[in-house]
Amino acid sequence: MIRYCCLSHVFLQTKGNTRYSITCFDTTCKALKNVFGVRPLCSVSKPSGKELPRSVNRRTIPNDGYTLQDFVATSHVRQVGVASASGELQKVHSKIKVGWKGHLGNISSIPYEKLGTLDKVYVETYGCQMNVSDTDIIQEILVNAGFELTTTLNDATIVLFNTCAVRDKAERKIWHRLDALKRKQSSGTKKQVVGVLGCMAERLKEKLLEGEPRLADIVVGPDSYRDLPYLLATVSSGQNDAAAYNVQLSMDETYADVSPVRFNGQGISAFVSVMRGCDNFCTFCVVPFTRGKERSRPVDSILSQVQRLSDNGFKEVVLLGQNVNSYNDISLGETDSHIAYSSGFSSVYKPKRKGISFAELIRRVCQVNPNMRIRFTSPHPKDFPEELLDLYNEYPNLCRHIHLPVQSGSSSILKKMRRGYTKEAYLSLVNHIKEKIPNVSFSSDFIVGFCGETELDHRETLDLMMQVKYSQAFTFAYSERSNTFAAKHLVDDVPADIKGRRLQEVIQLFRQIAENESIKYEMNSLKLVLVNEKETKDGKEYWVGRAENNKKCFISNKRIYSCIQDALSKTTSDLVSIEKGDYIVVRVCQPGVQRLYTQPIARSSIQEFRKIQENARTKDFISRLSL
Repeated sequence: MIRYCCLSHVFLQTKGNTRYSITCFDTTCKALKNVFGVRPLCSVSKPSGKELPRSVNRRTIPNDGYTLQDFVATSHVRQVGVASASGELQKVHSKIKVGWKGHLGNISSIPYEKLGTLDKVYVETYGCQMNVSDTDIIQEILVNAGFELTTTLNDATIVLFNTCAVRDKAERKIWHRLDALKRKQSSGTKKQVVGVLGCMAERLKEKLLEGEPRLADIVVGPDSYRDLPYLLATVSSGQNDAAAYNVQLSMDETYADVSPVRFNGQGISAFVSVMRGCDNFCTFCVVPFTRGKERSRPVDSILSQVQRLSDNGFKEVVLLGQNVNSYNDISLGETDSHIAYSSGFSSVYKPKRKGISFAELIRRVCQVNPNMRIRFTSPHPKDFPEELLDLYNEYPNLCRHIHLPVQSGSSSILKKMRRGYTKEAYLSLVNHIKEKIPNVSFSSDFIVGFCGETELDHRETLDLMMQVKYSQAFTFAYSERSNTFAAKHLVDDVPADIKGRRLQEVIQLFRQIAENESIKYEMNSLKLVLVNEKETKDGKEYWVGRAENNKKCFISNKRIYSCIQDALSKTTSDLVSIEKGDYIVVRVCQPGVQRLYTQPIARSSIQEFRKIQENARTKDFISRLSL
């Protein structure tokens, strides 16, 4: 019986107590006819309570259709499958390009509902904050399926690597980790099921599953985590030493209904994914190929999650997306207007009709709890319209730290990268933001040695850095990624030694500028720090947290005033201890590039600290606010 079916959704078929899942594509009907030789099974039906896309013609599913068993032994859908130890992955020439040789075996014997009862899962996470957030989602799905989480590799029966594929170095690190784990297992250690998840799984499925010994037992892309229990059941059943994979990208998966598990127990700062995918197709970037098209979570699901985090004592939320500020919730419909870009910026795709914008999302999230910090990453410079910038002065809990990835300071290189702006447009945006938002700080990403980059191009990047004066920078030498436009059409012609030298020049200039700016503007300044944990450094115990500009602050462990007013009046009768989760006003006594050493003064709130920031510009006020 078909339980659910809709374009780009997973639908379930049931037979007895066993559940099977396969992915439904927008070409499913034609594919079923061409590949399987059967009539269309799941053209489209309207699920209860959900609206289908307007472009979809509704049809009725036949009451009596084929089941999974009718075609599972012969042909299989693209990007989803099982391979036996003797069955190699192979290409098939059809609308659905990737299949496998061999067959699933007797899947009706897989104890799907009871699979995770005795299994312990260990997860290692690599890459960006989005992967950290995805690990929370993965753990929630597995816990709900009966698995137990562990932080000890040797205790686990299942080992999962949530991977990154943005740069070659990240992939090499994971290959080495897989090799080491396989060697350890071959030396007589207990057998563990090994899974590769995330972007690297999406990119390198065949390579991970082929070879002897096989390095991975399951390979799962970032849109297929719901299938993890099923895929683990397939592998753990032990039939034909099977390996399972699902790397199908989705048009609408956002995991909006999953409440992530935070296994680290920090309880202070939380990631909330608001959108997935990227439509920008920068020529160097593999993300659109590993994460798929942009799709946004419904705003209500985001607000519900943020409210739960606030109720549970979290003090900071970081909104995440591959291109987070292109968020556009159209679940309740679209307007006649189009999304506005930053002045002087363009996009490779046709302007999209506006739903609930990122600015409106930020507004609503900030209103959930005025004493909860709000950050977001990673944005694109084109998506900073005026309505978003206005919010920084309206909501004190929206952190005045903006990640503004530039990649290069050369307009000619930016054009080759297909970034949609020039150096001049980027600098104009930076200057406008500085004028509009007092005390704002910037961080950025830089790629050196991109295809055709000359010394003049490199100098343009250094010049831009001197003008913007970033407080943080993430710098990389260009590494070619397969399937990207640059890999197919441009020449990676900058020698490795020149890339290395240019990278060091960028790093050194950044550190020089950041150190000078920190000494000039941060020495003796007041910061509001969200306290996260204790840390010992050079034999001394500190409280550690982050300031609004995202710099790590080391706070001397001493008793402090309970509020700002006590600090101003020097009321010492009611001093309190610093606690995890406190907002603490501190004075910077040792500035630096990446960390600040500080003396604590008093507890405060975000709202109260914003009110005193204007007064804090005078030395007299700062001297009064000290222990």
